[in-house]
Amino acid sequence: MEKGEDLVTALEREVAEESNCEISVGDLASVGSNLGRRERGVPKQVHLTFRCRWLWGEPRAGDECVDAGWFSVQESLRLVTTPQQKPGCSMR
Repeated sequence: MEKGEDLVTALEREVAEESNCEISVGDLASVGSNLGRRERGVPKQVHLTFRCRWLWGEPRAGDECVDAGWFSVQESLRLVTTPQQKPGCSMR
């Protein structure tokens, strides 16, 4: 987030910068946290997940990811490989 930026504006900007897509941000879907691992240099984090609607643009990989694209729900869940993220992944 940039100084003075609200969550919705930051999310819209980041998605546009990192994926080349424009979105409309909807409801907050979930909140999670990571207590961090100070000894490994992993900071404490709070994760906010919003429901979003794609407006336009074709996804492309930015500097912070290897690939980008459209995936079915089943394929996207299969691609989640980080064990700590698996329990929170579902379609509701």
